Amino acid sequence: MNIKSIGLASLIALAFAAQAPAARAETSKQEKTHKGEGRKMRDLNLTKEQREQIKEIRQKYKEQREGKSREEIKTQKDELKKAMGGNASASQLKALFLKVEKLKQDQAKLRFDQMLEIREVLAPEQRTKMAERFGGQKKRGHRGQHDSDEGEND
Repeated sequence: MNIKSIGLASLIALAFAAQAPAARAETSKQEKTHKGEGRKMRDLNLTKEQREQIKEIRQKYKEQREGKSREEIKTQKDELKKAMGGNASASQLKALFLKVEKLKQDQAKLRFDQMLEIREVLAPEQRTKMAERFGGQKKRGHRGQHDSDEGEND
């Protein structure tokens, strides 16, 4: 193994190690986020019809997120970990790493699509209120939301 391959393998190992704690907390984070969204949505004075529509939207996206993607992410992470300890080439490791990242990105897209669909159910004043409430999260500096891009730190 040459220096370049060792460097790439080390970089991938560090990235993987940095994601491990976040991966373990992912489920409880999603549960807390869902509960937090529920509290924020209650403050919007939703009609019964809106609440039912939002419940259906959430259920639809929950099924999509919990389907193959969650298991597939775990499987790919396990495969990457195994490959790190084996004889995989740097390009194979990079490909596995990118596959895990793509799956995570797909999950994030589903969450965003859900939010857009819920937004369509809301009246303009409710949208404004929702944007204020959900936008406030970033100001508090939640991990995993790339706050450092805006000059904020955790």
